[in-house]
Amino acid sequence: MWEEREERSIMTEEMDKPLKESEVGPTSIDVTDEQTSIGEVPLAELQEEKVQEQNREIEQAQEESRIGKRKQKRRRAITYLLHISIHTKTKAD
Repeated sequence: MWEEREERSIMTEEMDKPLKESEVGPTSIDVTDEQTSIGEVPLAELQEEKVQEQNREIEQAQEESRIGKRKQKRRRAITYLLHISIHTKTKAD
């Protein structure tokens, strides 16, 4: 019984001793004023995202414009060829 108490006493003393960092490993991360906490987004990042979104919208509008111009050229070509076809048939008759 005495040995058991003595063993508990030794274990308690060991638990109370501060551990060296090498035994435990790093316990916390240093956070400076420059770092942001979770959930916060720096203003520069928000502005960059906004600019990227605007660039995407501009690129989409330009692509739609290119597609519209291609369709318009195709319609003109079809109209031109149809006109030639009609006049050629008329002259042949």
